[in-house]
Amino acid sequence: MTKDVKQLIVMGVLVLVLIFAVLNSFKKKPVKNKSSAFKPPVESAVDKKSLSPGVGISMDNKGLILQKQRMDLDWGRDPFNTAVDKEFQLADLRLKGISFSRDKQGYAFINNEIVKKGDRVGNYEVVEVEKDKVLLRKAGQSFYLAFPQE
Repeated sequence: MTKDVKQLIVMGVLVLVLIFAVLNSFKKKPVKNKSSAFKPPVESAVDKKSLSPGVGISMDNKGLILQKQRMDLDWGRDPFNTAVDKEFQLADLRLKGISFSRDKQGYAFINNEIVKKGDRVGNYEVVEVEKDKVLLRKAGQSFYLAFPQE
């Protein structure tokens, strides 16, 4: 046998192994019978009402007490819910910029919102936008919001 014939035989065997490996990877894996594999958790002597929502396993009394204490903690405001956080204090309002359009209508940039005359920022109504301050009104009281002093 010459060297070329040996190389062809080796290449042929490698091609057959590769084809076999690819065909085996496409085989379906057997599906286990899920009805026999699922076993519900064992119920304990603790009543279901004392478990917090989402807890599907039973735990001892110490774990239940800790879980109840965590549920009672005050976590503050939800950082992902911006609709709840529309109640501003006067100290929370920050005037960041004022601009006027060609028709002389003023726009103010307050707390990352662009507002004009008649709009609302929290419970405050924008009464007037002037060149260096904004007139706001809440419950009959009016006050000016100016740029912060640096």
